[in-house]
Amino acid sequence: MKRYAKRGGWLSVEDIGRSIDEVLELARTQVIELALAGGAAMQIWGSDRFTKDVDFLANRVPDGLEEIQPIGFGGMQLRASNGVPVDIIVRNDELRTLYEYALSHAVDVEDVPVRVVSPNFLVAIKLAAHRDKDLLDLKYLLTECQDVDYPVARGIVLDLLGIFAAQELDRYREDFLVSLEREERKNPSRRRH
Repeated sequence: MKRYAKRGGWLSVEDIGRSIDEVLELARTQVIELALAGGAAMQIWGSDRFTKDVDFLANRVPDGLEEIQPIGFGGMQLRASNGVPVDIIVRNDELRTLYEYALSHAVDVEDVPVRVVSPNFLVAIKLAAHRDKDLLDLKYLLTECQDVDYPVARGIVLDLLGIFAAQELDRYREDFLVSLEREERKNPSRRRH
């Protein structure tokens, strides 16, 4: 089996693209709704974050790829023919509604062959996931991503995760903005444009 080019475990743009094309073709032939999520989606929205796998939200797992293992909260980790790990996320837990809405509200992006989870829904997903890498993604989304509409993102969090999550999002946003202002004062060349 051909393996993807490992660079410290990170995927190249080419490896991500080939994996997306393969999964998209399976989804089309099997009539599966899916949207790109995770690190690859963050890259599309302008983040310089690297990723070691390709994540999709879906309404079901496609047949045709090597199964690696089930995902604990729903879905399956698969392997594309180029060896790239692919997570097909079909939540079956308390976050199922959020992920279903994120999938149904995914957007078309120019020159991207698959719909992509919108940045406003990524805000809610990253807040809910709450891992270190998700909080770094959340910081990017709330301070640098031009495509996030904060009132819309906060409304998604409020509607799907509740008032306490919305208040937590407000605190994170304020902390991130204060931190960014400090960094910009220390290093004026890092100023946002």
